[in-house]
Amino acid sequence: MKTVYTFPGQGSQYRTMGYDLFEQFPELVAQANQVLGYDIAELCIKDSLRVLNQTQYTQPALYTVNALSYLERKARGAAPPDILAGHSLGEYSALFAAGAFDFITGLKLVQKRGQLMSLAPKGAMAAVLEINVADIERILAESGFQHVDIANINSLQQCIISGAYDEVLALEPRFLEAGARFVQLNVSAAFHSLLMSDIEREFADYLTQFTFQPLSIPVLSNVTARAYPRTDYQTLLTRQISSPVRWYESISWLLAQGCDDFVEVGPGDVLTKLHQRITEAPMPIAQPQEATIRQAHPNGSPPATPHKFVFMFAGQGSQYYQMGRAFYHSDGHFRQTMDRLCHKVYMLSGVNLLEQLYSERDVSAEFDDIRYTHPALFCFGYSLAQMLIARGIQPAAVVGHSLGEYIAAVVAGMLRLDDALRLVVEQAHLLEQHAPAGGLAVVLASPDIFHRATDVFSRCTLAGVNFGNNFFISGEQSAVASAIQKLTEQNILSLSLPVRYAFHSASIDAIKPSYQKLLDKTPCFSPTMPVYSSVLGRSVGAMQQADAQGYLWQVIRDKVDFSTLVNSVFSTLSDHFFIDASATGSLSNFLKYSQDFTCRHCYVLNPFSDGMTSLETLLSQVKA
Repeated sequence: MKTVYTFPGQGSQYRTMGYDLFEQFPELVAQANQVLGYDIAELCIKDSLRVLNQTQYTQPALYTVNALSYLERKARGAAPPDILAGHSLGEYSALFAAGAFDFITGLKLVQKRGQLMSLAPKGAMAAVLEINVADIERILAESGFQHVDIANINSLQQCIISGAYDEVLALEPRFLEAGARFVQLNVSAAFHSLLMSDIEREFADYLTQFTFQPLSIPVLSNVTARAYPRTDYQTLLTRQISSPVRWYESISWLLAQGCDDFVEVGPGDVLTKLHQRITEAPMPIAQPQEATIRQAHPNGSPPATPHKFVFMFAGQGSQYYQMGRAFYHSDGHFRQTMDRLCHKVYMLSGVNLLEQLYSERDVSAEFDDIRYTHPALFCFGYSLAQMLIARGIQPAAVVGHSLGEYIAAVVAGMLRLDDALRLVVEQAHLLEQHAPAGGLAVVLASPDIFHRATDVFSRCTLAGVNFGNNFFISGEQSAVASAIQKLTEQNILSLSLPVRYAFHSASIDAIKPSYQKLLDKTPCFSPTMPVYSSVLGRSVGAMQQADAQGYLWQVIRDKVDFSTLVNSVFSTLSDHFFIDASATGSLSNFLKYSQDFTCRHCYVLNPFSDGMTSLETLLSQVKA
């Protein structure tokens, strides 16, 4: 039997809560009163000033009652939990129970969180009941509203939306028409939505003054619906403020791991009732043996998993018609993710990606229209990653090559999905409007030749080096074509890529002023796993906003040096399993031919396989 302690969040508070706890822990209560500047017991039991339901008071009150409830269970010798989870604010109580911080530190955190959230701009939230999350996502996408997000996914047919006040209210007739119940919540701000980004950044700054300890018990994250890392988890905690609470997936995942004893610790029974509903219709989750809980124990590190996986994502030049078609027709996770993303692309640009990708076009036909290729590469790569994750293959790190760095950034939590997709779509639009025509070509020779044979590569830029005898050039179409012709005359193999613009060269500088304005509005976060950049030649790590936004420009403008990344950084990752999540398998091939580096690697797809066969090959290697 595996026991899970769950801690409730905002909405579970009521007057008289914790009345039997405060006298048991007089020292902690006195410390809490000193930090808060008011009597916490009076607030929870009597609420004489009628402020318990105000966010800045609710959050410290709930945290205190949750924490004291846990300590009371512990004091009377109740069975300890195997894993902890908290709903929104309740996650702080779970982290306290796991030893992330002491009681007073946790209280200071939630006090600040509550204060900041109470000052958030006016917004609205509403419960949408009796329709599935896929229908909710479709209605939101079709509405055209840009400032409404799904804030909570509590069960199969219970979600909360959050966003701009007028937009949330305007959605009510659309949901009612779809057969849903729509209940506006009594809140003043749009919690767990992108409108909380400024609050999130301010809270992140506040967190830097505290020390967080390694977790002694696994804690599930609302953001990922998977266990927190044992250390360095502050970014995930910060992102929770503007990210959806994935409670439905969290409990479904725990059920799939064999957890069968759920104990709600704190006031009320909201989570107990949700657990009952989820148990009746859980989300499909990979089998437990393929999705191992990375347990954290006081006397040691997490048990080893079969492999540490590194997902690799490619960029322009790796696209072709029909890529992923077998997955789209055979794998529900891939199809659902592609449908959702392609609908978002349609709402952003009017482009029907699915029609472009999967109508009756030959694989070998030139697929080079930036309006389609840019978002198609992003949607495909992200959908493929979600398909693998759903099968229990969790990345421990990610690698991007050119545009693939945007996908890697999303998987690692550095960029939000919608923000990254908007950047990719707008980037394509700006290139089409302002950048001169150009091209890319791969040369199968040492990059030294580029510097020696200046007559061959006149007006070309060395755009990237993939491995010792594979580099690519960028330039005007005529310059690239001339280089290919001269290389052919010298019996040097080269290949033009299906790309109409000279990425990784000064040719695209024309879009920088407009693109920078978009980047300035795009929040970036510290990644939750290592992100290895082919442009930087190293791990990205935590960055200031301006540096992170600068990096997102470098991804498409600067030289790609995958070879240096492999030879200098990947030497420390030789025990990892590298999975090429591109459509061509080219990154796996680069590893194969990289000198002085040996590792396990495999691709999921290439243009010459039906997809399902290569996927089965990958899965068999993963299990080996």
